[in-house]
Amino acid sequence: MAAVRLGKMVLNWCDSCNLPIVDSRHCGACGGDTKPVSVTPPGDIRPAFPFDIAMIREKADIQFGEGTGAYLIPGNRVVILNKCPSDDRMDEIVMDGSVIGVMRFELSKIGFVFQPRLEGAARIAASGAMKKNFVVADEGAIRPIIDGANLLSPGVVDCAEGVGAGAEVIVLDGSGRVVAVGKTRVSGSDMMTVKRGVAVKTRWSCEPIDAGRYAKCDDRRPGTWDDAVAANLPKLEMIRKESAEFIRNTVERHADLPLAVSFSGGKDSLATLLLVLDAGYRPKMLYVDTGLEFPESIENVHRTAERLGLDLVEERVGDRFWKCVEYFGPPGRDFRWCCKISKLGPMTRLITEKFPEGVLSFIGQRRYESEQRASKGNIWRNPWVPRQLGASPIQEWTALHVWLYLFWRTPHYGVDWNPWYEKGLERIGCWLCPACDVAEMELAMKAHGDYDKFASMLLAYASMHGFTDDWLRYGYWRWRKAPQAMVNWADEAGIVLRSKGTLEKASSGVLAFESSGGAEISDNGFCIRGGFNRKIDLARAANILCTIGEVKKLPDGGIIAGDFARISASGEVSIYGRDEKEIRSRTRNLTETVARALDCVGCGICIGRCELGAIRLKDHRIVVDESKCIHCGACLGKCPIVDFGSEHDFDMGA
Repeated sequence: MAAVRLGKMVLNWCDSCNLPIVDSRHCGACGGDTKPVSVTPPGDIRPAFPFDIAMIREKADIQFGEGTGAYLIPGNRVVILNKCPSDDRMDEIVMDGSVIGVMRFELSKIGFVFQPRLEGAARIAASGAMKKNFVVADEGAIRPIIDGANLLSPGVVDCAEGVGAGAEVIVLDGSGRVVAVGKTRVSGSDMMTVKRGVAVKTRWSCEPIDAGRYAKCDDRRPGTWDDAVAANLPKLEMIRKESAEFIRNTVERHADLPLAVSFSGGKDSLATLLLVLDAGYRPKMLYVDTGLEFPESIENVHRTAERLGLDLVEERVGDRFWKCVEYFGPPGRDFRWCCKISKLGPMTRLITEKFPEGVLSFIGQRRYESEQRASKGNIWRNPWVPRQLGASPIQEWTALHVWLYLFWRTPHYGVDWNPWYEKGLERIGCWLCPACDVAEMELAMKAHGDYDKFASMLLAYASMHGFTDDWLRYGYWRWRKAPQAMVNWADEAGIVLRSKGTLEKASSGVLAFESSGGAEISDNGFCIRGGFNRKIDLARAANILCTIGEVKKLPDGGIIAGDFARISASGEVSIYGRDEKEIRSRTRNLTETVARALDCVGCGICIGRCELGAIRLKDHRIVVDESKCIHCGACLGKCPIVDFGSEHDFDMGA
C-alpha cells in the first residue's frame, strides 16, 4: 500500500545507550549523537509491551524453530512497534536501532505471521535453533539475488524439511550466511524436484551476512523503559513546557468558557489530562459511557477521577446502539452513524445541560492518527458537537511521545493506563468499533460479553441482504463501499461476499419525495406535486416542521409549512417556489425535515444548537416547544438521519 505521510519521522537511536530517542539528534542520557531509524510512514511509533514481544517470539519459534524467538529478542531490550499501512494490521519491529522484522496479520489465515527483515534473519540464523523455513541457494544464484532477483528453483540446492508454498523463508548461501528473505511460491519438495519457475519471491536482499556477528546478541547494552525516559527527558521537558504554554494561552483566550478534558479511558486522553494538570489547572472530566465500552475502560475512567480528585461529568447512553442498529444497519468505517448516536450526541446533551454557555474541552487528538485529524489543526469546532470548543495539546505527538510522557508522569500522579494496551491493542474505543482491524477483532472483540449478540445481529443482517459467511469472517461488514484493495484481495483469494442473484440495493424504507410529474406554473411561480414514499404521522411532522417556518393547520386536517409547502391529510404534497431551482431546494429541505421528525433516534445533537431551549427529548425523540421556536432553522445542521439514513446499500465491488 502507498505510504501515508501525516507528520515528520521522529525516531532516532542512541547506539551507545541502545535506546530510542524521539525527535532529537542527541541522547539525553550520554549526550552522544543519535542516528535516524528508517520506518514506514506515517511513523506513529509505540512501545512493544511484554504481550507483543511474547507473540513475536512465539511466531518466530513456530516458523523457524523452538528457541529462535528468544534469540531474536533477548529479555533485556527496549522494542518499538511501528504501525504500517496494510489490508489489516502490520507492525514493523525495531530493536537495537534496526527494523528486525514485521508482524503482519494475514487475513487468509486469520492470524499473525512474522516476516523477518535481514537483521532479524541474521539473528535467527545465528541462534543455532533454526530448523524450519530456510532455503540454501546455489553459488551462481547469489549475485542475482543480491541485485534484486527472485530465487529460481534451479538455483535451490537445499531447504528445510516441510517448507510449504507461501511460507516466509530465510535464504542462505552455501556457508550459511543470510542473503535474502522472502516468500515461497512453491513447496520445498517442488523446488527441489521440478527445477523450474520461481522458488522464492525475495522481499529484501543484501551482501552475505555472517551470522557469527550475532553470536552474542545479549552482549548489546540492555535497556528498560525507565532508561528510555531518562534518555528522552530533555525532549519530554520541552514538549511539556510547550504544551503548558498552549494550554494556558488557550484558556486565557477563552476565559469566558469553563474548562474540561474529554476523557475516554485511552492513552491520549490520559496524557492530555495530565498535561492540563501539569499546566496548573483542575479541569472537570467529561466522559460518555457509550454502552459499548470495555469494562476495563469504565473502571479506568472512574479510578482515574477518584485518584486525581477531579469531578467526573458522565453521560450514560445505555442500549441506544442496539435500538438504532435496527434502523441504520451495521456501522462502517465510511458509515459512522454509531459515533453520532453513541458518543457525539450524548456529549452534546451533556454539554447543553451542564455547560449551557459552552465549554473549552481539551481532547487527546493527534495528527498521526489519520489524514482527517492531520488536517484539523489544534483548535477546532465540531459541527456534530455544538457549544464545544476543542483543543489538543498533543496534536504533533506520536504515540511514542505519549507513552514516554505517561511512563514519566503517571507515577507522580498515581494513575495508570488502560490495561488493554498491554493485551495487544494499540487503540482503545468502543469494543465493536468498525475502525478496528480483524486482528483487533480476534484479540479483543470476541472476548467481550456482548460479542455473540453482535455476531448474531450481523449474521441475521447478512442473511437478509444475501451476504455470505465470509462477509462477516473477513470483516467486510466494516464498510458500505469496500476499499479497492479489499475488493482486489477478495478477488485474488476467491472469496465470494454476496450470493448470486441477490439484489445489490435492498429497500431501506428511507423517506423520499416522489413527484407525480414535472413542475407546473402557479400563481407565484412554479409548483411540484406528489407525495412521500410512505405514510407519515402528520402531527409529528408538523411539530418538527415549525423549525423551518410557521405551520398552519388547514380545515381538512392538512397543514401549510413555511408558506411554501402544503401537505393534505391524505398525504398529498404541493411545494411552491419562484423557479425550479428553488423548488428543488425546498423539496430537499421539506423531505429532510420530515425525515428528522419521523425517524428521529434521539441523539440530541440538534438540542445543543437551539439557543432558546425550544427542543427537548421525550421518549427518545426530539419534541419542539412551538411557543419558544422562532423558525430560525439553526437546529437543522448535521443529523444522523439526514447524513446516514439514505446510505443503507453496500458496494462490495462485485
